[in-house]
Amino acid sequence: MASLECAGYSLIYPENWTILEEAAEPGSGQRSEVTLESPDGGLFTLMAPPRDSQLEQLLEQASQAMSGEYDELEQEPLADCQLPAESVGVDHRFYYLDLLITCRTIAFRHRGQPFVAQLQAEDRLFERLEPVYRAMLISLIRAVADT
Repeated sequence: MASLECAGYSLIYPENWTILEEAAEPGSGQRSEVTLESPDGGLFTLMAPPRDSQLEQLLEQASQAMSGEYDELEQEPLADCQLPAESVGVDHRFYYLDLLITCRTIAFRHRGQPFVAQLQAEDRLFERLEPVYRAMLISLIRAVADT
């Protein structure tokens, strides 16, 4: 397992995943966004927006961005994000190069810090990666709880 810091909190991820992109919060030098990729193409993006951000607005912004990017986007609210934190989520499904893609967006708050996670993969791969995605999110929440 490997780990990295995002907004001052530790995220544990599989060692064979690679960091694709990262962004730092202006002035702080602290990582505020990171995108990781699995060896088979699954993506995990974690963002730490400002503390006063509202979860529903963050989720709506993500949905609007997805709608502007993809035609025939299906959207389904998540009944249970399965996180031990205040959370809201939505599954988006769309076709890309004849593949059905699932993108789960979860906005959650833990100890006052909001986070947005986007978990994306081809539909069958998403099913296999779902436990890994969940473990990564729980590692972050546990690290936040320990601070």
